[in-house]
Amino acid sequence: METAASLSRAPLGGASAALASTRVPATVVLASRRERRRRRSLTVSAAAGASPPVSPSPSQPYASSADVWDALASVSVLAAGTGDAVPLRELWDPTEGVAVVALFRHVGCFCCWELASVLKESIMKFDAAGAKLIAIGVGTPDKARILAYRLPFPIDSL
Repeated sequence: METAASLSRAPLGGASAALASTRVPATVVLASRRERRRRRSLTVSAAAGASPPVSPSPSQPYASSADVWDALASVSVLAAGTGDAVPLRELWDPTEGVAVVALFRHVGCFCCWELASVLKESIMKFDAAGAKLIAIGVGTPDKARILAYRLPFPIDSL
């Protein structure tokens, strides 16, 4: 099984374009009723992950963090508080510290609510370390506000 993930609207040029075509191996554990656990290998585009390819070649060098930051220029997310589109690069300034970017499968997903609950309990640790928490998920801003209200979860992080 082979799959590739990429930023659909992010322009990739230079070293980033070379990195996007580089694939790295990953292992996924699948569970079903018939088979309790089985491992399946798949290949994921290196542009989809934070780590560089396993073995770079001279024709496909590692992308710099500046290249990755530039690739995010056209990516926007909807803010839960207002519903307005916000460029992803405006959510934090990498020169001022790091960000913990949590990706929710769907803001209505039970597992994602569990993750949000754990993240909420860790906010003080993130603040002490100078890290900003950003949670991004599939769903409408209305559904994200429900998550923020019921947990409670800081809406400025959604």
